[in-house]
Amino acid sequence: MRERATGIEAVTIDGRTIYVAEVDLPGGGDRRIQVSETGTLLKTREDIRLADAPAAVEEAVKKLVPAGGYVDHIDKTTVEGKVTCEVEIDRLSGRDLKVVFAAEGAIVSQKEELADEDRCAC
Repeated sequence: MRERATGIEAVTIDGRTIYVAEVDLPGGGDRRIQVSETGTLLKTREDIRLADAPAAVEEAVKKLVPAGGYVDHIDKTTVEGKVTCEVEIDRLSGRDLKVVFAAEGAIVSQKEELADEDRCAC
């Protein structure tokens, strides 16, 4: 299967038009692409596996995953050549961890969240 665009939309922000496309990737992931009205690539965001993350990110993530926990999801974002990876780590404690890493493995931000099954469905 080849990559296939599933939708393109134009969004206007502060008088500037940005085109946003979503592309289905082989293997079930997707890539979101933002392009300016002049054709400049502004941002890409894609679902990746841990093995496809930069080596320093993979190493740092493995240190954060506790026994019994696992990596639930990773989004790799590229803006102006700068790569970050947002990683969701599910933990047995009921408080999941969302961490953003720089490509070099440094933590940019980190927050705990209640696991989906522990959130109130009020």
